[in-house]
Parts: sequence; C-alpha cells; structure tokens
Amino acid sequence: MQVAEKAFLVGLGAFSVARERVQKKIDELVQKGEGTKSNAGNLLRELIQKGRAEKETLRSTASRSKGAVLDQLKFATKEDIARLEQKLEELKQKLT
Repeated sequence: MQVAEKAFLVGLGAFSVARERVQKKIDELVQKGEGTKSNAGNLLRELIQKGRAEKETLRSTASRSKGAVLDQLKFATKEDIARLEQKLEELKQKLT
C-alpha cells in the first residue's frame, strides 16, 4: 500500500472516530434535554457534509502531493518510455 493511500485511510479512520464521538455527544445532549432530536440530526448532517468536503480536499491535496513527489523523483513517464522506444526503433532501422 502506498504512502498516500495509507494517509488517506488514516484520515478516513480519524473522520469515522470523530463522527462516532460527535454522535455520542449529540445523544448525550438530547438525553439531558439540551437539544432536540431534530436539531441533533441537523447538526450531524452538517458535520457529515463538512467531513465529505474535507475528504475531497484531502484527496485533492494528496493527489497534488503525489504528483509533486513523482516529479521530484524523476521517474520515467509512459511518454518518456514511448519516446525512447521510438528512438531505439529508429536506431535499429539505421543499423539494418
């Protein structure tokens, strides 16, 4: 498993734990009479939506970071390999 994928999964795990904690806190507030089920549901939906937005931000950031790392490592791209194969074929033709 690659580092970016592991980081993403850690983020999702943290989100899941946070969601469970928020749900527990909301349930406690409702039981104490400090909130209504309707308000609790709205708050939970709002937090879930924010979490989804954060997930997309994290995914985008991870993708950009992965691209930057690959650029720095100077790995050959498919295009680089295709260009070299073409040059090799041209050299073969010249030799025959």
